[in-house]
Amino acid sequence: MKTKQLSICCLVSALLTGCAPRVPAPPVTVSNPSNEERVLFQKSIINSLKDPDSAKFGEQIFLVDNKAACVEVNAKNSYGGYTGFQQAMFVKVNGVGWKLMRIANVSPEVCINVLHSTIINQNL
Repeated sequence: MKTKQLSICCLVSALLTGCAPRVPAPPVTVSNPSNEERVLFQKSIINSLKDPDSAKFGEQIFLVDNKAACVEVNAKNSYGGYTGFQQAMFVKVNGVGWKLMRIANVSPEVCINVLHSTIINQNL
């Protein structure tokens, strides 16, 4: 009898653990950077490239939650061909400076969503 009661208690507990309310993620905030930030982003990207003179910047530059940024850039690769527009991903360091994390072949929307998720998951 006790085994049956214990089994029922375990089953009910297991079912109820999935009922905990899930806290929804805060919505993403996208804004435009200042001219000073634009220049800083572009200089940082140029300094990271194999052929700095080949850098071409797109119009799409977004601040994500004021803690990260997506910057559209096209530059030549090691073979001398243009890569097509890609997203340079920045994060704010110590609330002040910006650090280039990587340049990835993703859309601006994916860049924004990835950075937003990173900010939330790492409490940046």
